[in-house]
Amino acid sequence: MLRISNKLLTINNIRAILFLGGYIMVKRKKLFNTKLKVLRAERGLTQEDLAIDLGINRGTIIEIERGTFNPSLKLAFSIAKYFDKGIEDIFEILEDE
Repeated sequence: MLRISNKLLTINNIRAILFLGGYIMVKRKKLFNTKLKVLRAERGLTQEDLAIDLGINRGTIIEIERGTFNPSLKLAFSIAKYFDKGIEDIFEILEDE
């Protein structure tokens, strides 16, 4: 637990907190490996293009590509269908350390 400005903040699944210029930047633990960036590049798509096509925001694509955002099952299936792949062909879950 961490107390910031009299607010209690519990941190789950986070490795480090960095204080930069008055902002708190949270570095999240990588949850899985993904081939999303490679598949997107093979089709010549930007993160924004893919986000629009999937009906989500670009930030979500960024976090999925980093492996720090756990997409819903519905979104994982949508991504797999978009690239005509199986979910397991795109995402590889990392074992707990």
